[in-house]
Amino acid sequence: GFNTSETAVYNLVTAHSALDAPVLLSPVDGSSAVGALSTVEGLAEPGATVEIALGTARTPAEDGARALAVPAAVTVTADSSGTFAATLDEPLTPGYYVLAATQDGVGGKTVSPAAAAAFSVLHHAPAITSLRNGEVFTEASAPRSISGTGIAGAVLTLSAGSETLNAVVAADGTWSVEAGAWVPGEFTVAAVQELDGVGSAPASAT
Repeated sequence: GFNTSETAVYNLVTAHSALDAPVLLSPVDGSSAVGALSTVEGLAEPGATVEIALGTARTPAEDGARALAVPAAVTVTADSSGTFAATLDEPLTPGYYVLAATQDGVGGKTVSPAAAAAFSVLHHAPAITSLRNGEVFTEASAPRSISGTGIAGAVLTLSAGSETLNAVVAADGTWSVEAGAWVPGEFTVAAVQELDGVGSAPASAT
């Protein structure tokens, strides 16, 4: 006693699932390299094509840097165990960088979401040449100044006990700060240098 309904038609599309994001082993988010960085290493699906995009940032925590200003890209294929190591065309010099890596090229899977990392490349540590680690002085023989070498033009910050001292590395690559008098005790002298807004690894002597 009822009428027959109209036929409803549904169109379905079956899509491939996406690959997981690759795993970055070096550099990782928040890490620092010293001097230069020439390779990017990680894990992906065996045989996958990994595309790595690099960009520069102006500060270590700049959120907008993830848009990859001044981008560069490199592509590498993961080996049979799923590891990859991409050699950059030019090593990254001291500065702040961002990286995004995706993987593709696996049958039945679409391109993965990106694995991201924000990292820095630091300058090499300055050298403290007037003190040796483990050196012992009497009050009378303790040095009144501390000196060393660094990058010409860099701002050097030195801490000795509770004192913080600053100097600019001279054009010949040397620096010196007045330490004043020392009281008996054990002290660690630490020095870092900064040039163009980028810091360095620390140097120290106890």
